[in-house]
Amino acid sequence: MDGEIRRCLKLAAFLHLAGVLFTAAFLLALIVTRDWGLFRVGSCAFYRLTGWYCPGCGGTRALFALLHGDFGRAIVCNPALVYTMIVILWADGCLLAAVISRRARPLSLIRPPLFYAIPVIAIAWDILRNVLAAAGYDPLAAVPEVTGLFF
Repeated sequence: MDGEIRRCLKLAAFLHLAGVLFTAAFLLALIVTRDWGLFRVGSCAFYRLTGWYCPGCGGTRALFALLHGDFGRAIVCNPALVYTMIVILWADGCLLAAVISRRARPLSLIRPPLFYAIPVIAIAWDILRNVLAAAGYDPLAAVPEVTGLFF
């Protein structure tokens, strides 16, 4: 079990580093632009500055669609968020099974490639979405914005 724990700790360290880098990029953008309005809820600073969607664009709409049981709409908005939710639920289930059974075997079902696919999916969808938008079809524009808790 020691090897499994070490592997899980490495994965947790990787995810923590990714979070720290994202936070640093966010703070750097805030310092460079000095425009607090860019970072209000419901507004993507990257989109407002460049006119291009970022990998996180549509994430709020995808989350609200998931909360309302609209799986298809969530995938159109941001498939990386949907995949991330599934992977997190899977990992939590495996960890819970390992704790309940007191064995390391369920931990072997948590594979790092499951987590490494998250940024790949996010970036691939971001590129495809921007190419489609440049060609005249914007899949995110067809989905209404979230204006409140319920839409």
